[in-house]
This record gives sequence, structure tokens and C-alpha cells, in this order.
Amino acid sequence: METGLKLPKPFEYVPKPRVSCREQEFGPHFIFGLCDMLQHIPRRGEMVEVGCLAGEATAYFVQWMSKVHVIDPWDLWQKYWPGGVLMTDIETEFKERLTERNNVKVYKGFSTQIAKEFEDNSLDFVYIDADHSYQAVKADIVVWYPKVKDGGFLGGHDYSSKYPGTMRAVDERFVQVKTFMDTSWLIQRGGPVAR
Repeated sequence: METGLKLPKPFEYVPKPRVSCREQEFGPHFIFGLCDMLQHIPRRGEMVEVGCLAGEATAYFVQWMSKVHVIDPWDLWQKYWPGGVLMTDIETEFKERLTERNNVKVYKGFSTQIAKEFEDNSLDFVYIDADHSYQAVKADIVVWYPKVKDGGFLGGHDYSSKYPGTMRAVDERFVQVKTFMDTSWLIQRGGPVAR
């Protein structure tokens, strides 16, 4: 996969993280789905990624957007990722893989609190991929949707039956949701909203 992967321009393939926190999810479907979703969003904007783990998606966001704010609590949330990987090791991997990028700003903490640092109607895109429980996804949608500019985009990951909390929170709020092969979801602010 690593040598023959052909991505749409302008994307360049980024090897999977050394710290394998999402081994089964990080494959061609993840990369192509993410790149496909990004091509629905205007380039060179400013975005927030809520939940970044080792930076698998961040590595592609920084290729598309001018400024990427990433939020993750890492070990403030829990000591280990399922499977026994230390959250501090995942955080270190994130920092190492994005150390040479000057368009990333990292916030260590919880998204609903950090959202207060952003003005309403200030972001082109917000991507939610943190705690997948219904209450957490709903809370992220509530606090981040107002931060998106009119005509901007709100999306996230894991819109699938494997994560019913994500699906329920998204479906309760939005009428039309575009989905992608990596289970990302996307809505445009100003489009049909359920509530």
C-alpha cells in the first residue's frame, strides 16, 4: 500500500503511525475517504479537528487547510487507549509526525471547554472525531456548530452502526448528511437542519 498508493492531487501519502492505536481503521479506505471529503471543502481555510490521537487525519488536513487547530485531551482523558497503548505515547507520536508543520496549533484539553477560545462564525471547517458516545458527540455539535462560518462545513468521523451514538447525535441535528467511504460525515452550515 505504501509504495503504490495514488492519491488525488494535491495530497501526498503519509505513512501510518508507529503507535498503532487504530490499526484496522487506517487503510486505503480511510485515506481515500478523508481526501474525498476534503475535496468538498474549499482549500486554504481555517479548521478545528476535535480529537486527533496520533495525527492520522491531521496529516491530511494540514495538506488542504491553511491553519489547523487540533484538540485532544490524550492522557487527561484516560491513561491507555484500548489495547494497552499509553496515551502519552500516542501524544508523542502526534508531535513527532507534525513537528515540521507550521500550520498546526495544538490544544491539550477538552473540546467543549476549548471551544470558548474561538469566535462564532470564524471557522471554515470543524471535524469531530473524539469521544463517540451520544452525549459527547451531541455536546461537540452544540458547541462547535456556531463556530462555523455560514457556508462553512461541520463534519466528523465514524458515522456508522459501529458507533450508534455518533449516528444518533448527527441524525437528530441534521436532515441531510453526506457520508464517505471512511465513515466521515459532512454538512454545510446554512443547509437543512433538523433542530
